[in-house]
Amino acid sequence: MWSYLGRRCLTAFMTLLGIATVVFAVVRLLPGDPAQVMLARSGASPLAVAALRSELGLDRPLAVQYLDWLTALARGDLGRSLFNGRAVVDLIREQLPYTLELALAAFAVALPLGLTLGAVGARWPNSAAGRAAMVVSVAGVALPVFWSGLLLIWVFSVQLAWLPPAGADSWRALVMPALALGFATAGPIGRLTRASLMEVSVQPYVVVAHAKGLPERQVFVNHALRNAAVPLLTIAGLELGFLLGGAVVTETLFSRPGLGKLLVDAILWRDLPLVQGVVLVIASLYVITNAAVDVGAGWLSPQAGWQ
Repeated sequence: MWSYLGRRCLTAFMTLLGIATVVFAVVRLLPGDPAQVMLARSGASPLAVAALRSELGLDRPLAVQYLDWLTALARGDLGRSLFNGRAVVDLIREQLPYTLELALAAFAVALPLGLTLGAVGARWPNSAAGRAAMVVSVAGVALPVFWSGLLLIWVFSVQLAWLPPAGADSWRALVMPALALGFATAGPIGRLTRASLMEVSVQPYVVVAHAKGLPERQVFVNHALRNAAVPLLTIAGLELGFLLGGAVVTETLFSRPGLGKLLVDAILWRDLPLVQGVVLVIASLYVITNAAVDVGAGWLSPQAGWQ
């Protein structure tokens, strides 16, 4: 067990290091110069732009900038925003609660909805209810979040005037973003739930349980559903990691604060330290969630990885 945990932690660390390296390289391939963007409105001369680049350390070799960033990162320092001078950690700390609020609310919608759709589709695969459940699951996968979000805004804000179309100042402003994001997340959960349950239902132990004359409900809950728990836990954990990473489209569509909107603004303004910090935090949330799911799957099914 401890050997598996050690390997999993090492894998998570190497993944984060690789992500940090890729992010550092990619943000510097984006078009535009941060110094020029910062001085664009003032009409500064090329000498002023060059002086600002030197002050920000952007004229140093990339290898030096990379090593300096990793050294600061090891101390927990994500740098300072190029545009307001505030610590990146403080900016992320301010926006993270909004993303966590949206992610958990959307997950509270997605998990029961996805499990219900998958269970109905597997329990009665040839019935009208089973087919309808799969149609809803496929719709959750196929429909873009921005389309379902705009539809919710048109119905509940424009036509009925029940909910605010934007903001994050009350629980009412959370309802539509959570529904839009939760519905999109419920689709993959529902489809995998159905596939896992139908695969388990033909296993010998389920056939034997039927042969013993056990009630259908008992066989479904105690044998099929329990043994399908590992893949269900995996997909649920991965979807939660995606939600925790910041739903960029949803936060932008509903004008909600959060990591996603912070990242979009940072990219538009070429704020390199902020882009690097937000992406690294998002990746860390996803990797940590994925590692926790692996540990949980190993605990539920030792043959999946404890050895």
